[in-house]
Amino acid sequence: MMLDINEKAICRKVANVFSLADEKNYHPVEFTCRWFSSKTAKLLYEFNLNEIAQSPFYQINSFEKEMKDIGYEFKMKSEADYKDVMYWSGYFFSYWIFDEKISGEELIEKYNIEGIMKCYDTYHTLSCKNAIENAREEYLK
Repeated sequence: MMLDINEKAICRKVANVFSLADEKNYHPVEFTCRWFSSKTAKLLYEFNLNEIAQSPFYQINSFEKEMKDIGYEFKMKSEADYKDVMYWSGYFFSYWIFDEKISGEELIEKYNIEGIMKCYDTYHTLSCKNAIENAREEYLK
């Protein structure tokens, strides 16, 4: 099944949120796992119109407030540049959520997110469908 235009738009929006997270120097794996278990992300994936209408800047600010409200402080990443990895990860994991109709929490519980992100150089050259098939086999916990 192919994603519809609305699902693809959310994938792109999340990819842009992930790019902003890189600009803020958030640790890539930690941010990814926190994002997919957040209320902010859930609202997007549930097609909440108020959330969909917001910019990626608003969404990352909502997410940061949500984390602050629960007392969470982010680890910062090293000096390495992960912008491409983060953009791809936001898109890819969102695609996976829609394609398999699973929650972000289920995704991070079942699969080794860090391992998948480390395979960016290979996986980003594949279609999302093929990358999901490979990751599903290789990175099931």
